[in-house]
Amino acid sequence: MLRFRSQGNLTRLSALTPRRRAIYLGMVILLMLETLKHFTQSVAYLISLWAMEFFVLALIAWEVAHAIWRHHIVGIRLKEMFDVMEKGHALQRSAPRAASAGSVNYGAWIKSVEEWDQQAQTLLKSYSVQAVASFLHDTSGAIPAWYDSITMPAQLKYATLISRLDNLRSIMEKPEIYF
Repeated sequence: MLRFRSQGNLTRLSALTPRRRAIYLGMVILLMLETLKHFTQSVAYLISLWAMEFFVLALIAWEVAHAIWRHHIVGIRLKEMFDVMEKGHALQRSAPRAASAGSVNYGAWIKSVEEWDQQAQTLLKSYSVQAVASFLHDTSGAIPAWYDSITMPAQLKYATLISRLDNLRSIMEKPEIYF
């Protein structure tokens, strides 16, 4: 079972979002109404206080429901990405080796890698543009393991496959950034 690290984005959390502005405005209004309580004990004041309490409870319930829903959606997306990653690992294991170059059709393997790459891009594009950009980004420059044992025509696709699998793993480790 894979375990993913959870890394928070402090700059995003500390930003004053419209939701937080609404919460702060509600708190200020509550404080103002509490001050008015000392000046008057009218029925209108009590009704407005109950309305504000209901508003705060509804806002808290919405926040909790939204967080639960978001967690559920991220879980579903991670399962879908895990399936794509499994297909990529299967392609990695089935890479045509130089020792068996005569018996393996590397053209079919290259086509399978291209189809997997397109499938992964389509899936990630349905999640976010940042996820696709991160998936396609390659700064490794490193030669992957077993590179010399892969048949010459398939080496470039093999290196791309390894890089994309690493990028996909990285995206799965930080879903709060990409989804």
